[in-house]
Amino acid sequence: MEPVIDAVLLVPGLLGFNRFASFSYFADRVATAIRVGVEARIGRPVMVAALGTLPAAPLAQRQRALFENIENLARRFPSIERIHLVGHSTGGLDAYLAVCAVPLSGSFPRGRDLIRSVITFAAPLLGTDLVKHDAIRLLAGRLRAASGTVDLVKLAVSLRKQLVNNVTADDVAAGFMADPREAIRYLWELLMHRELLLELSPENVAKLLRLCGQATERIPLSCFATWTPVDPKRGKRTATLFTRLQAMTAAGGDGADDPSVVANIERMKKGEVFTAGHTVELDPHSNDGLVNTGRQLVAGARLGGVVVADHIDVVGQYNRTNPVDNSTIVYELLTSGAGFNDEVFFALFAAVSRTIAEAIP
Repeated sequence: MEPVIDAVLLVPGLLGFNRFASFSYFADRVATAIRVGVEARIGRPVMVAALGTLPAAPLAQRQRALFENIENLARRFPSIERIHLVGHSTGGLDAYLAVCAVPLSGSFPRGRDLIRSVITFAAPLLGTDLVKHDAIRLLAGRLRAASGTVDLVKLAVSLRKQLVNNVTADDVAAGFMADPREAIRYLWELLMHRELLLELSPENVAKLLRLCGQATERIPLSCFATWTPVDPKRGKRTATLFTRLQAMTAAGGDGADDPSVVANIERMKKGEVFTAGHTVELDPHSNDGLVNTGRQLVAGARLGGVVVADHIDVVGQYNRTNPVDNSTIVYELLTSGAGFNDEVFFALFAAVSRTIAEAIP
């Protein structure tokens, strides 16, 4: 068998875990679609592996953990010459910051030189207005944001309703129960480290980008932005976990005052669209339920396209049924109505595979 020269690493978002028992952050089909797609184009084997990182930890700590993962992989597989990062949500921001001019702390390790390309999905590359809402600030420990108490309680109630009779949620629970010690450790880390929530504000991310500088030009960066249409039929009485999050993200700030957001929206209106039928209608308040669409692209990056999906759909956690008996295979954790399906998934990851292959000589 040929030695593996290229490795694709999947970088998770804020929650940071790779897998609990049978439940994984990135659905297994993500790694499969990327591997099959890239190998078909370059004619030799590639490695695709999902990483774990520190849940809700500060960005500087997450960056160190990412580099440690890269260096550990390089030691275990000396044949690897190139690494391609595919980051979702905060993992996309982690991947982008890893190739900026200045590290978040200390100095860059030698393993950084292996990075050859970066792809981001639904990443708060310019922050997210959601974390400016008082409910999220209260969750992050800012007691002065007590006015967000009612909204935080409403979120909790909506979350409970979303998880009832949800087979995907049952898989998550089973994963936690399979290794209670690891689950307790994970939940403790999540409870103790909530700094990341506040670090993702547009103001703080803008400050970080000024300090870290732009990504090095030798490493191609491609961004896939996600957008979910607002359902006009849903009001306060029919609000779901997703619609509450979507409304909070839209109300958290005014992207119309941010020239970068306005410019990104104009670029996205001309970009490729991955959709099951919805027509994309973007404005500075548009979002995927957690991150503003216009904040998912940075200057100098290639726009991979706009995906009509909620924040979690693109990691393979979307509604899937068996066509033979219509039984549920996967039940989405966010009920958004975006219509993301297998056809959109495979079209999207064909584009991702093509982008990675283009970075391989």
